[in-house]
Amino acid sequence: MDKKTKIHLALSPSGNKLNIPTDLPVIFTAGPIRNAPKWQQEAVRLFLERNQEVFIATPIREVADDLKPFVERDWDGYEQFQRQRAWEQHYLYAAAKKGCIIFWLPKESETKEVQDKVYAHITMLELGEWIVRKKNDPSINLVIGTDGNFPEWPTIMFELVTEIPSVHICMSLEDTVDKALMLCGENNAH
Repeated sequence: MDKKTKIHLALSPSGNKLNIPTDLPVIFTAGPIRNAPKWQQEAVRLFLERNQEVFIATPIREVADDLKPFVERDWDGYEQFQRQRAWEQHYLYAAAKKGCIIFWLPKESETKEVQDKVYAHITMLELGEWIVRKKNDPSINLVIGTDGNFPEWPTIMFELVTEIPSVHICMSLEDTVDKALMLCGENNAH
């Protein structure tokens, strides 16, 4: 089956972080990676099921075997980034300009793969940054989703509702993906 959805990972099979140019709306999957459930892979599966013409930039380095055929491959001549953070910033800005940024905020995994790390500390930094950006630029498509068990969720919810009441808040990963696709579709209709 031919998939319209394109998937790009933070680390290509050759080990480089690449800027793969696209004219499609970019959806960036922001949220915890270390000590988090493998939610990004589930999100990718949901996007593939919906088969919309979007480019998913997901800052994970590996995907399950069933997803590998759908990952965009690197070719010679693409711009390379030295750090994953530069790759992330590039695609976050691309999603803010034409697409959607989704934050999925799940409960920390019971099994910790990285010890002595504060759960979701970079996610909290990014979330705060994008709350301010959305407040200052209402044209940015931002969707926040959670399982309701993320640390400090009631406080985060209060912040979202009082600072950017127009932000879309979803209580399932499926709804988060669907809302992001709806917003990208609305942008393409204009």
